[in-house]
Amino acid sequence: MLQISIRKPEIQAATLAQHALTKMSLGGIHDHLGDGFPHYAVDAAWRIPHFEKMLYDNALLARIYLQAWKAIADPNHLAVVEGTLSFMLAELGNAEGAFYSSLDADSEGMEGLYYTWTAEEVEAALEDPDLRDFFPQAFRLANSPELEGRGVLYRMGTPQDLVLWTELPLEEITDRIGRIETRLRTARSERARPATDDKVIASWNGLALQALAEAARFTGNSSWLNAARECAEFLIENLFAGDRLLRTWRRGRAQHSGLLEDYAALGLGFLALYQTDFQPRWYQISRNLAAGILEHFIDPGGGFFDTPADHETLIARPKSLQDTPIPSGSSLATAL
Repeated sequence: MLQISIRKPEIQAATLAQHALTKMSLGGIHDHLGDGFPHYAVDAAWRIPHFEKMLYDNALLARIYLQAWKAIADPNHLAVVEGTLSFMLAELGNAEGAFYSSLDADSEGMEGLYYTWTAEEVEAALEDPDLRDFFPQAFRLANSPELEGRGVLYRMGTPQDLVLWTELPLEEITDRIGRIETRLRTARSERARPATDDKVIASWNGLALQALAEAARFTGNSSWLNAARECAEFLIENLFAGDRLLRTWRRGRAQHSGLLEDYAALGLGFLALYQTDFQPRWYQISRNLAAGILEHFIDPGGGFFDTPADHETLIARPKSLQDTPIPSGSSLATAL
């Protein structure tokens, strides 16, 4: 819808996109205390998520909210970009600059326990009577039978909405929301944290690299640019074997031949980094990856195969055209 709004502003597609993105950012599918987005919601209102957090979801959503902020200049969208990238760096980033795959949905044997609340837990965490009184004006808990009496935190509206509803000044509303989130975040930090899947996957890191580089370019945030460069250096050092790309890295060991999506996503990531700081080496790496696609994945009948020509023999060589939660290798290759 954002792309349509650029080409055909008369159909107001940007307004539709803004509405959807705002509702997502307010819902339980957005972690209001630790930032980032769980994998998907199980209800139509986006209030009850499946709690697993995936790197690729958050990298893609950071880019979408960045595009929305560029098109609409809504500060709430920029706040989502900042929070999502902060989550990726703090919770999925490793010390060497790469990004792990995901955070589990479970902790202490229960799905969502880390992220959910009872009303009594909220009241105990807030302590301040004024914050307890303000809480239901800004937040609610969404319940589901599967949560066993616990609820998912979601927002009632944007700070600008609350100005209209409460007649309080924006600064006061922002301050109260911030204090509520800080106290709940502190209480949550004492819980057992969900486990991390510490695989580094090439294509997913390519999406993260692209998100960081584009965010740095359009906001001027130097810390995001530095993070993008660190990610790029890790990928060069650990996932390239000569002119070939490997798919995964874990605890010092890289393995498995890169797939089409790995070559294409990394190519886009390095290209985005080049377009941000104009270091020629990033462009050359992107070109080499594009050349690798043409050498190892091209189908003479048109399009691209998912696996390289020297991949282990399968009954049929896959060729995916349909996007799933992650864009298909063919989509990414076409974009590159």
